[in-house]
Amino acid sequence: MKLFRRRTSQEAPPPDVPLQYTHVIQVFPDKSKKGIKVHDLTASITNPYPSDAFKQEALQLAEAVAETPPTWIIRRSQGRVRTLQSSAEEDAPALASWDPSHWEHGSNDFSFPADSPHSSHALSMTRRGVLRNEGFVKDSVEYVWKCDSVSRRTTTLYKNIGGRETVVAKYATPSVFSKTGGTMVVDSGEIDLIVAILTCAGMVLKLRQASNM
Repeated sequence: MKLFRRRTSQEAPPPDVPLQYTHVIQVFPDKSKKGIKVHDLTASITNPYPSDAFKQEALQLAEAVAETPPTWIIRRSQGRVRTLQSSAEEDAPALASWDPSHWEHGSNDFSFPADSPHSSHALSMTRRGVLRNEGFVKDSVEYVWKCDSVSRRTTTLYKNIGGRETVVAKYATPSVFSKTGGTMVVDSGEIDLIVAILTCAGMVLKLRQASNM
């Protein structure tokens, strides 16, 4: 039985299915001058998730697009604050601002324009428990990024409603210091895509900060 397939954003998710993805996103590592480049690989993916062929294809695509203009970019704007823009152009519209954590126990704070379709309020992602889980609340619903293993190479974003957890995104990387970053698979019917990208970047920052300690 297949547990994974791609669906359109308009389809209602069937019950009790761990993850159905709408987008495959490559989040490259932070480079101080170029920022964090984010590429949408969805249209180029041909292999089923989460097969080994999918992982290999995603890695090959990441290497191929590494030096091409990104779909989105997160770059420094004022001091430590970073801005997520809809293209690599300097004057591209700002979709959100991110005040990153200073250390592994700090908070990642995200704010959005008043008319943003992505979130009607600011988000603060903070440590949950002692297992390096990172959680935030959007529209009164809790979301938590959880590491799947001690190596922290794979993490899962859960949506918690009434104590029931639903998988809404997964992120995997060969290493927290990989030159091509990591691949995120997202169900945008369960979590806003821009919110998933921002919080994934914040989660990766925390993992890197923890690894540097």
